[in-house]
Amino acid sequence: MWSKRSATVVVTVLCSVLWWAGVAHAAAQVDQQNDLTSNVTSSSAAGNYGGQSFTAGLTGRLTQIDVQVSRSGSSGPLTVGVYATSGGLPTGSALASQTIPEADLPTLAGWLSVVFTSPASVVSGTQYAFALQAPSTSGSGSVQISAVTPETYAGGILLDNGPSAWRANNVSADMIFRTYVDVASSGDVPPPALQQFGQPSSGTCDAAASPELNWGGATSGGWGVSWAQWMNGGTGGPVCTRMLSYAPSLGRWAAS
Repeated sequence: MWSKRSATVVVTVLCSVLWWAGVAHAAAQVDQQNDLTSNVTSSSAAGNYGGQSFTAGLTGRLTQIDVQVSRSGSSGPLTVGVYATSGGLPTGSALASQTIPEADLPTLAGWLSVVFTSPASVVSGTQYAFALQAPSTSGSGSVQISAVTPETYAGGILLDNGPSAWRANNVSADMIFRTYVDVASSGDVPPPALQQFGQPSSGTCDAAASPELNWGGATSGGWGVSWAQWMNGGTGGPVCTRMLSYAPSLGRWAAS
């Protein structure tokens, strides 16, 4: 059974969660696109990465990417990842990743919608890249990536992961794609949320804080000590306190 102190913490958190629940899932809108379908060429993603860099026009959560692909034979599943870039090329681990089963891949060139279970946070004016990879299947099948030439998208270039590193595949061509970003308007941003629990008799607030308080993408830490009337049966006492604020540019809550 919850103690009175624990129940107060849960109620404090829950109020902000419920307030935000109605606005946290705004419909994503098309941000970047290159959907011309004339002069289409293709390259294989089998056993290797093919991709496209792009420059975000909106700040928010990148929830979906549409690409034009086709499958031949037994290609295996297709993995689509989103990456930060350095020098125009992908770097680091994937910011978001989704795997599409082979059965869901079109056998004729057509749009494939890739919806990310855990979206990547993107910032307007920043360049990112997405990459597609199908497993090597020893010639039994492949996934063909559709691109258009001459180059029609100014915010990035067609890429591949060559023999050992990322490189420009063809600077005069671009992949056919659309990106979708979920943007929270200023009117949708919830008020800051106060979190408190009784100060432990030993140790720090950071060490004593329950991981359950790190909701909405908030990380641990940021705790200080203050005083609250609800402690000690209403007579007051020291509490660990922090304030969470929602950061639309990050798409998550953060200690402020």
